[in-house]
Amino acid sequence: MLHLQTILLQLQNLQTLRSFSLLQPPRLQRQQHLQENQQQLQQKSRQQHLQKNRQQLLQKNRQQLLQKNRQQHQQKNRQQLLQKNRQQHQQKNRQQLQQTLQMQHLQKNQQQHLKHLQSKVVWRVKT
Repeated sequence: MLHLQTILLQLQNLQTLRSFSLLQPPRLQRQQHLQENQQQLQQKSRQQHLQKNRQQLLQKNRQQLLQKNRQQHQQKNRQQLLQKNRQQHQQKNRQQLQQTLQMQHLQKNQQQHLKHLQSKVVWRVKT
């Protein structure tokens, strides 16, 4: 009889536990785990997106920097070429001017020499 009462009492306790949902924590724990997993997945997804965005920005920055460097080099090369062309033209102009001056000087000397010779010839003819 005592044994039967113990069993009945245990059954009542079990019923009470069920009514208070104390036997359901595994379901709650499962739900909690699911929520935690979902949050972790969302967090991981956010981190992956951030990482991807960072990489894209870095790549874009690298490309812009390369483009800028290319443009600067091209600009520098153009300027150097223009400078070189200017110098060559100036040098050529100086040489041409120098040649022209030399020719003029030579012509002047020749004319003076010719005048001198003519005056000598005229002087000899007179005498």
